[in-house]
Amino acid sequence: MQTHFQGTPFHAATSEFVTSCFWYGWGDYVVPDIYTSMRDELVAIRERAALIDMSPIPKTVFKGPDAGVLLDKLITRPVATLNEGRCLYTPWCDDAGLMIGDGLIFRLSADEYIVVGENSQSWFESHRGDLDVAVLEKTDDYGVLSLQGPRSSEILAKAVDGNWTEIGFSELAFHKIAGHDVFIARQGFTGEKGYEIWTSRDGSDVWRAVREAGAEFDILPAGEYAVDIARIEAGLILVSADYTGSGPDQKTANVAVDTTLHITPIEAGLSRLVDFDGDREFIGKSALTKLRDSQHSKRRFAGLQLSAEDTARVCQSTGSQHEALSRVYWGSTGVFLKEEQIGRASSICWSPTVGSAIAFGFLDSNKTKEGDTVQLDLPNIDGRILGRVSATIVETPFIELKRSK
Repeated sequence: MQTHFQGTPFHAATSEFVTSCFWYGWGDYVVPDIYTSMRDELVAIRERAALIDMSPIPKTVFKGPDAGVLLDKLITRPVATLNEGRCLYTPWCDDAGLMIGDGLIFRLSADEYIVVGENSQSWFESHRGDLDVAVLEKTDDYGVLSLQGPRSSEILAKAVDGNWTEIGFSELAFHKIAGHDVFIARQGFTGEKGYEIWTSRDGSDVWRAVREAGAEFDILPAGEYAVDIARIEAGLILVSADYTGSGPDQKTANVAVDTTLHITPIEAGLSRLVDFDGDREFIGKSALTKLRDSQHSKRRFAGLQLSAEDTARVCQSTGSQHEALSRVYWGSTGVFLKEEQIGRASSICWSPTVGSAIAFGFLDSNKTKEGDTVQLDLPNIDGRILGRVSATIVETPFIELKRSK
């Protein structure tokens, strides 16, 4: 089978700074996985600022008088009250309440929205019916440049053409950068204060202008490895890494599809994003309401902090020092309490910020609570179990979130 990858709108500019040999296949695109050093790039995100190419993320435009009506039918949160120039985060589910995907909804105008998240184009379209709305696949039409870190607003003040006025979390602003029209959203996937800069297909001038504006703050381009660890530290789940979307569309991530990893928003710790009490009907509401009132609601999302001593022992005894935690583990592995499996773990990684190995847990809260010690099957990057290590159940996020401050 022939595989074809293409460059993003920022490829010509950003590829000049890749000194490693590590690239990441994302959908039909390839983006840098590491520019120079994952640790240095993560430090830039946390302490200064970093430039991240998020262009391959799937994008679907809903346009027409009934755009909001259709979205209100599809997603678990209402959009009718979402003001123009704002965005919100939401899951969308099938009839059984299983998550098809999760992501952001941008309201650009009265009758135009952009949905950003797992590829769900055909599923969205299948529910359009006679509504007056076009559902358009637009992944290739936009470049998305994420500027993340505590100095990000200062950098934008220098980068935009004209005056920059700070915007609040989940607000949008329309500007020009290097003469190109962009819209900027106060959002991100790292837990830090940050922004997403949306451009047209020709984005290299924008990338260079933002990098030049950030030079005095020691800005760095950051690859997918650093961003993946940043989102885990921030307690943010990711489709394909932590669950498999239940929709019919081709999955975006280049990983094996595992239908045993379908989950509901309740299991994902996202019950707060389900409009249980409103009069609005949406796909999956009936099923989710029943699940909320059953034992299903006892399945909890939590953080896991792995024992350094156990991890070192397992790696040493199996000669796997270079295999364990060499990348974020996308998949699922067992979590046990006294030999009984009480859940699973995903997104296992070494966190330089926390100073230990961490993971997400999807656990039976009837049998566990915060502070308990459980056992976790430690896999290598290919999924082979190296041994069992102890882990402590902790709250998420693993770091202080600063994105809305």
